[in-house]
Amino acid sequence: MKNEIDRQKMILENLKEGIILDLGSQDMPGNRKESLHEFLVRNWKEKVIGVDAQEGKYVDIIADLDKKFPFKDNYAENIIAGELIEHLLNPHQFLKECYRVIKPGGKLILTTPNATGLQIITGKESPHHYFVLSKKNLHFLAMKSGFKKID
Repeated sequence: MKNEIDRQKMILENLKEGIILDLGSQDMPGNRKESLHEFLVRNWKEKVIGVDAQEGKYVDIIADLDKKFPFKDNYAENIIAGELIEHLLNPHQFLKECYRVIKPGGKLILTTPNATGLQIITGKESPHHYFVLSKKNLHFLAMKSGFKKID
C-alpha cells in the first residue's frame, strides 16, 4: 500500500452498508492530516462507533478489547481494527469476539505490521507490540475463530 490515503480508500471500498465498529479508534500522534476514524465519520453515511481501552477524541465506548466486547451478538456489519491486534495480549480471544459481534456476511478489516517489515528486521519494533503475526498466522487465527472467507 502506497500511503495512508490508499489504505483509507481500500477500507472504504470494502465495507458493507451498515454500522462500523472502529476498534482501537484512539488516534496515535503522527504525521497524518486525518485519522482513519475521522475519515470514516466524514465518508460513511451510517453509524461509526469508536471503541478503545482509554478515553480519547475518537472514542465513543471504552472497553478492554482483550475481553468480551460490550455489544450483542450480530451487532455490526463492519469491524475495522487497524494496527491493533499486535497490541493485544490475546489475539485469538479478540478475533472470537469480532466473529461474535459481526453480522453474518459482515466484513472484518484488520491491518497489522507484517513479520518482514523494516521495524521488525532492524529490531526497532514498538515496545507495546506483544505479537508479530504473519499472514499465515492471521489466517489460522481467523479460521479458528469462526471466519470462513478470508482475503
